[in-house]
Amino acid sequence: MNNIFLSRIAFLILFVCISQLSEAKEYYFKHYRNEQGLSNNTVLCTAQDKNGFMWFGTTDGLNRFDGNRFKLYTHIEGDSTSITANYIWDIHPDSKGNVWMATSHELCVYKHDVDQFVRFSKMNNQGLAIYGGFNIVEDQSKNIWIASGNRIYKYNLESANAEEYSDFQYSIRTVCANPSGSVWAIGYDGEIAQYKPQTNAFEHFGDAGGITDGPAYVNCAITDDEYGVWLGSNVDGLFLLSLKDKSVQHIIPSIFVRDIKRISDTELWVAFESGLYTYNLKSKQTTNIRKSLSNTYENGRSHV
Repeated sequence: MNNIFLSRIAFLILFVCISQLSEAKEYYFKHYRNEQGLSNNTVLCTAQDKNGFMWFGTTDGLNRFDGNRFKLYTHIEGDSTSITANYIWDIHPDSKGNVWMATSHELCVYKHDVDQFVRFSKMNNQGLAIYGGFNIVEDQSKNIWIASGNRIYKYNLESANAEEYSDFQYSIRTVCANPSGSVWAIGYDGEIAQYKPQTNAFEHFGDAGGITDGPAYVNCAITDDEYGVWLGSNVDGLFLLSLKDKSVQHIIPSIFVRDIKRISDTELWVAFESGLYTYNLKSKQTTNIRKSLSNTYENGRSHV
């Protein structure tokens, strides 16, 4: 891959590729919409694969961006090699170079070598099909974990064996993998469970400290070994659950958290309904990055 291609990809500043820019404390954004070739302006998920391609899952089609132009993938009725649906919930590039797609229909995987999609039911030894998958992650043992409804699924990339874990009372919103290899499942209702390899089961860890009271629910979560579980609420903002003493700390209040990314050793990015917050893990300082109508490459920010 040539340097021009890599530089174009790096220029698209998104959650998955901005760690170096974050240290400079100046943030520049180039916007891509329908006018630039995106199939739909409602983007639900993004990812960058091993080949440098950016992937954008929308409510109307899957878009692959090469730094210059978009290629659109849509479901084609009667074509089993097309993507299974046009509503894309989540995208996950795995360690083998394939790209997993959780759609509103059956889970499928994009194969770069043939530029086609394979249904999950054709990939695993059990013939298991997963419909309406919501979140996908890979752990250090090359297991792919999928959250779908009130179930968690595990698929091993080496053996092609699939397993189902159904001992959850409510819908699972997200599944996370720690850098150390531990796997966590977080439910809409605040249920938190940790996978135990010794028993091949999920152990209930606790609830999210009452942050799901009333109309609130957990919309997204990530976990790391250093701090614990970061929980994003649809109403009450960002929380941190300590794995040591189960205490809950309120970090950013009163926002709808859409996504959370730890982009460096010192910085967390929080996407919310109206923009972006950064949170410095060392200084505890929160920064709101706001749109500048007079600047094509928006920058500027205000501290809160």
